Amino acid sequence: MNEQGRRGGASSGLGGLLKLALLVGAVVLLVQNPELRTEAWTFVQNLWTDVQDS
Repeated sequence: MNEQGRRGGASSGLGGLLKLALLVGAVVLLVQNPELRTEAWTFVQNLWTDVQDS
C-alpha cells in the first residue's frame, strides 16, 4: 500500500472518531437538558411530517 492509502485510512479513522465524539456530546446535552430534549423532539417530529408530506 502506498503512503496516500495509509494517510487516507488514518484520516478517515480520525473523522469517524470526531463524528462519534460529536454524537456523544449531543446525546449528553439532550440527557442533561429536558427543555432542549423537548425542543429537539418537536423539531424531529416536524421534520418527519415535512418529509412525509413532500
